[in-house]
This record gives sequence, structure tokens and C-alpha cells, in this order.
Amino acid sequence: LTARHEGRQKLLRDRLARYGKPRDRLLAVFDLMAEIAPATNFRGCAFIRAHAEAHAEATVKAVCDEARSWMRGLFIDLARGAGAADAEGLATQLVILYDGASVATQMDRDPAAATSARAAAELILDAAVPRSQPVKRSRPRSRA
Repeated sequence: LTARHEGRQKLLRDRLARYGKPRDRLLAVFDLMAEIAPATNFRGCAFIRAHAEAHAEATVKAVCDEARSWMRGLFIDLARGAGAADAEGLATQLVILYDGASVATQMDRDPAAATSARAAAELILDAAVPRSQPVKRSRPRSRA
């Protein structure tokens, strides 16, 4: 699991490095899942599965917790970079969406779940960080 965690970190970092705009970087996490999900051997999130099956005191839970913490931290950083006023709240929503897409892909055998999650992430992001802020226009000064 540790190797898988490190591999996922590298994969995500490499992918995010391709994007300059914070919004694109955030959505790229879901784009990557949508690319990986159709693989015939994709079985959802290894960390969710391992955590659910491990005993409470198992060391595997520590690795799973670290992977989850890293993923949440990634979403917080990306949300801050995108200009979210409540980066932690947005990150929580996106982690839940990401986890749900992973589970749906596995249990429903539906690789399109990742694409649906990406569309939902875009809506959530639009609500949290409008694409453009309204322009404040000053009133023309009267020349009296």
C-alpha cells in the first residue's frame, strides 16, 4: 500500500504539473480518474478497500489514513490556489465526490462515474469560485 500511495502521489503531481491554471489543476484530478477507470483491472480505491477490511489496530490503517490525509491536503491546496474562500469546505466536498466516483466505478462497474464526478466537481467549483468576478464600475464624475 505504501508503494501504491507513493505511485499515486507521483502520478498526480506529474499530471498537475501540466496545467497552469488553478481551476484546471483541480479538475485534472478527476480527469485522471476518468482516464484510469476504464482499465479492466481498475477495482476502485485500494485504500478504501484496505481500510474497510483491516482490523482497527492494523498498521495498514495508518498507511490508508496517510493516503487519505495526503489526498485531502491536495484538494485543500488546489482549492486555495483556485481562490476558494472556504478551501477546506470545498476540499471536503471534492474528496467525498472523488471517493464516491471510485466506489461507483468499482461496485457499479461504471467507468463513466468518473466523468460524471468531474462534471459535478465543475459545478461545485463554479459555486465556490465563480469563473469571473463582477467588475466594479465607478460612476463617472460630474463636471460641474
